[in-house]
Amino acid sequence: MSSRGKPFRSLAIVSTLFFYLYTNLGYADSIQVPSTIAVKSHKSLLVNSATAGDRIFTVGGRGHILYSDDQGNSWVQANSPTQMLLTAIDFVDDQNGWAVGHDSVILGTHDGGENWNLLFEAPDLEKPLLDVVFFDKKNGLVTGAYGLIMRTHDGGKTWQDFMIGELDWHFNSILRVGEHVLIAGEAGTLVRSSDQGKTWTQLESPYVGSFFGAITRPIENGHQIIVYGLRGHAFVSNDLGDNWTQLDTGVTTNLLGGTYTVSGDTILLGAGGTILRKNKGDTNFQRVPYSGFENLTSVIAINDSDLVVFGVRGTAKLKAN
Repeated sequence: MSSRGKPFRSLAIVSTLFFYLYTNLGYADSIQVPSTIAVKSHKSLLVNSATAGDRIFTVGGRGHILYSDDQGNSWVQANSPTQMLLTAIDFVDDQNGWAVGHDSVILGTHDGGENWNLLFEAPDLEKPLLDVVFFDKKNGLVTGAYGLIMRTHDGGKTWQDFMIGELDWHFNSILRVGEHVLIAGEAGTLVRSSDQGKTWTQLESPYVGSFFGAITRPIENGHQIIVYGLRGHAFVSNDLGDNWTQLDTGVTTNLLGGTYTVSGDTILLGAGGTILRKNKGDTNFQRVPYSGFENLTSVIAINDSDLVVFGVRGTAKLKAN
């Protein structure tokens, strides 16, 4: 579907206030309670995942942060300073990462994800953070409910919140796309920045329903982006979101997570144990057999056939041939 015919809007950014990192002494009155080590944490709610070098990470309920050094066969629970639901995680290298979640908590690690520190919390905001992206060790963005977006230029020591125009929809996903960044969210919200979030352009959306996530991969002369969300809707763009084409997923279940395989095949998954695969040269998706019916929220492709999936019942490995 084309987005031509309607001019893009450059959105003003309105700064509001600064949030500062408190030292451990300053967080003496923090309401956060460290997460409890649980033998079956890998079988509890897991919401998002990421890789850092050869290590796989996942975050979820009760502040759980887990990592695997054997491609998802076994899991170790990291030391987490919160029991809030964690919704997203991102790494810039194999040592430095950040995670976000409810109570607007922001966590950071500098030891490969084995120990995490509380960088920020704002329970009084009542706005959960939903995603995080860092461009390097210093500069990053977090997004959340009701248009909440914050930036840091010092690795998370201080945060500045701002508004993108008058948008107050939930910003469900923020994605690095080469030198650009894309936000996808509620009510078809799509906004793009080419300067790490200093300025934004609202894109004409191909759909008025909610997007729950987005994935990207390099292609010839640029990057491919797929956004996905409510009732099986998914759209692809090869020009940074200027134009979108609807993908035939063949399902009406909500799509909650996705990735690309090593060879560029697309994996999408979601509610009711839905797992879909589209070969790079095909136009339609095929169902991947899966015996469960739980909601699946995130996926890591080990190679072209092996997947590690995450959801309300924890994590599992499966073949996606």
